[in-house]
Amino acid sequence: MINQTNCNHRTPPKYNVEYLDDKMVIVNGIQYQRVEPPKPQTLYEIILDWWVQDWTGDSKTICEQLVNTIESEWLPKIGDIQPPLYADGWNDCIKHLKENLK
Repeated sequence: MINQTNCNHRTPPKYNVEYLDDKMVIVNGIQYQRVEPPKPQTLYEIILDWWVQDWTGDSKTICEQLVNTIESEWLPKIGDIQPPLYADGWNDCIKHLKENLK
């Protein structure tokens, strides 16, 4: 039988934690900032990131999440392209891609 009074165990360290906001915290006098992972850059990375998520909800909602992510993170924004001659074609192309995603 082990005599627990003679065990050489360590007590857990005490942490003094102060939350400055949702992105900054001070632990034992050292300031830490929350770092977010970089957003995917390629369509492949977006789909791979979506694929490994926990899927909750019906298949329509799941597919809508992927389409919304592709629209917001991968497709270029409609904008003012120079020279103006190209702007209409560019904007039409982006609109066409968005419509075909849905």
